[in-house]
Amino acid sequence: MSRPKPVSSLPTPPKSAHALLSYSIRVQTFGLYLLFPLLFSLLIPLFRSLWKSPSSVGAVRLEGLFYLSESLLILLWCLFYLHYRHKREDEQRAMSLLAVSKELGFRASQPLKLIVRGAFAYPLILSPMVIMVALGNWIFQRYTTPAHPLSLSFMLLESRWDWALLFVQTAVMAPLVEETLFRGVLYPALRERWGVWGGIALSSAIFAILHPNMPAGFLPLFVLGAGMAILYERNRSLLPAMVLHAINNGFILVIQYLTLNR
Repeated sequence: MSRPKPVSSLPTPPKSAHALLSYSIRVQTFGLYLLFPLLFSLLIPLFRSLWKSPSSVGAVRLEGLFYLSESLLILLWCLFYLHYRHKREDEQRAMSLLAVSKELGFRASQPLKLIVRGAFAYPLILSPMVIMVALGNWIFQRYTTPAHPLSLSFMLLESRWDWALLFVQTAVMAPLVEETLFRGVLYPALRERWGVWGGIALSSAIFAILHPNMPAGFLPLFVLGAGMAILYERNRSLLPAMVLHAINNGFILVIQYLTLNR
């Protein structure tokens, strides 16, 4: 009598999964995405010069609005570029923009259920992240970890509208764009070459490295990235990962708000 095969904790996708968007298209798209911050950083001084002598608060507001515009442009560019590259690579199976969006993970047959999964994942991942924060601070105690660029913004914000703008920036647009690029575009490409766990590890490492909280912030960000990749892998939808990402960023922002407004 043959023994039953062990069942993996994560589903192993068939070889045809995500074949509509090839490895090269996904990697190229993600690589070009990394150039956008450099491009927009060159444009920020130009916008500041057009705003006559902006105050420190005015500069923060300007950069917040600029970031929202940048995020929206990146998201739209990603969808249109994937559509364009796929059409050039395979005209016979050319997908519509809607099909490209679904291929990345913009699908939710049971949205409420997926939202709940993302929300319940945060308490589960919070303790490991706190442990990794302490471990990272201990390991890299001899190295200086720069403050997050938003830390200065926390000090300068004056009104609730300023905080609302920052909330949209960090808890809405950042999860939307980053989950689309890291989990929707990059992770499936890495999974195709390195398998599920290899894809999770590599995409999470890249996610952590590209944040400004290095080196002490690497471990907690890696754990957060891995949690969001697992959610994406299990549900084949970006929605749970976006919810987890949004809750994490929103939670940090609320703590900062309460701390500074005692």
